[in-house]
Order: sequence, then C-alpha cells, then structure tokens
Amino acid sequence: MAEKRSVLCFGDSLTWGWIPVEESSPTLPKLLIVSPPPLAPMPDPWFEGMFGGGYEKSLELAKHYKALANFLKVDFLDAGEFVKTDGCDGIRFSAATTITLGKAIAEKVNAIFSQEATKTAA
Repeated sequence: MAEKRSVLCFGDSLTWGWIPVEESSPTLPKLLIVSPPPLAPMPDPWFEGMFGGGYEKSLELAKHYKALANFLKVDFLDAGEFVKTDGCDGIRFSAATTITLGKAIAEKVNAIFSQEATKTAA
C-alpha cells in the first residue's frame, strides 16, 4: 500500500486545510497561487496604528506572489483584479465580494482543468 502524504493548502487565517496525496500519484496536484487584494485605507485610527504601512506594502503583494508562481511554474490569480477589501475594517471582504472572488477562482480553476484536458487529448 502506498504511503500517504499531505499538502497544506492555505489562504487567510480561516481558510486552510490538509489534502491527502498518494505517494505513488503519477502527477502532483495542480497549484493555484492567489494573491490577496491590497488592503483598503484603514477606516479608523486604531486600525491605522495596528496596520501602519500595511496599505502601501499590500500594493506590492501581487507582484511578489506572481514572481513566486512564475518561479514554481504554477498558475496565478491576482484577487485584486476582481475584488477590493470592502468589509467593515478595510481588511476583510463583504459577503458580495466573497461571492465575486469565489466565482473568479472557480473560473480560473475550470480554465486550468480545461487546459490540462486539452493537453491530455493532444
């Protein structure tokens, strides 16, 4: 029997988990790196104190995540092209934004699997 190993999938502090992968799998699972959108300007001085400089730093995230995806030769999605952090604190998403981002990720995943199916058929 093949040994199992796990791959860590992560997002923000609420979206992560372990996916079991068979050691003898002929191919590794597909990987999609999703860069978070930039933070919104902080709506309150208390948040500004806690996240001082975070807005400016977050503007650079997509560039760095894309560089990582290119280095690893995996797929990439910039969430900032689809959504903004429009929740109550400039950090989180509203319910509508979460749905929009989910649809964008689903579309990207479908495109990845379609490309793979085309390669396999060729």
